[in-house]
Amino acid sequence: KTGSKIIAGASSAFGTAISNGDIVGFAHDYAAGTVNVYLNNVLQGTIRTYSANSIINAGVSNDISASTIVVTANFGQSAMTYTPPTGYVAGLYS
Repeated sequence: KTGSKIIAGASSAFGTAISNGDIVGFAHDYAAGTVNVYLNNVLQGTIRTYSANSIINAGVSNDISASTIVVTANFGQSAMTYTPPTGYVAGLYS
C-alpha cells in the first residue's frame, strides 16, 4: 500500500508506504503549528500545518479492515530508537 494521509476526511498520497517493523516518528512544533512525519528517521514531509497554539488530534491506522495493526507509542518513557531532529526533544517531558 502506498503512503497516504487523511485530513478532515480527505485522503491524499503522502510519503513512503509503511512496512512491518518500520518506525514512524512525529515532530510536533506547537508554536509553529506543524507536524512533521519521519519513517525510519527519514523526513517524509509536513503532514499538517495549522494555526499556532491550536489543539490537534492525531491517530494511526491501517485502511485494510481485514488486517491487524499493532502500534506501540513511546512518549519518552523509554529510550528512543532514533535521535530527535534538531530543535526537538524526545518525549513529552524532556
